[in-house]
Formats: sequence, C-alpha cells, structure tokens
Amino acid sequence: AMHFFEMLELALCPGDKIIMASDALYVLSEKNLAGEPEKIEHYAKAINLASQTKTENLPRLLIEHIRKKEFEKNAGSDDATVVAIEIL
Repeated sequence: AMHFFEMLELALCPGDKIIMASDALYVLSEKNLAGEPEKIEHYAKAINLASQTKTENLPRLLIEHIRKKEFEKNAGSDDATVVAIEIL
C-alpha cells in the first residue's frame, strides 16, 4: 500500500490553530542559492500570519497572499486550498 501522509499525534490546547494548505503555499517562499524554496521561511510567514489573525479570516488572507506572490513572481496561478481550525 502507498502512504501519502505521515501519522502524528499532538497534544493541542485551547487557542492552538491547525492550518492545512495545498502545495500552492510554496509560492510564498524565496529561493536559496541552489534555487530551491526556503521551506522554513514560508512556513514561518504562515505561522506569523496565523498568530495575528482570526482563524475564520486565515484561509482568505493566505490565498490572497499566495495570489499576490504569484503575480509578483509572474508565476502561473495554481490551485490553492487552505483550511484553518482553532481548538476551543
């Protein structure tokens, strides 16, 4: 059987947020000297945005940011899916 994801258990607390996003989030990254995306950087940007934004606004704001970066980089528009959940 093929495995497309890794199982992980986390202890979550009230106020914690879970953000699930498609690979379109990579457009937020900058390239390193080897031309590869700096993965830590784009996830850090998403985490920073999440910490300052109401959960219900996160998907729209992240997708807007992705579209802006696609335009700035003259990249084609990719499908973008973002789901945000806050633990109550």
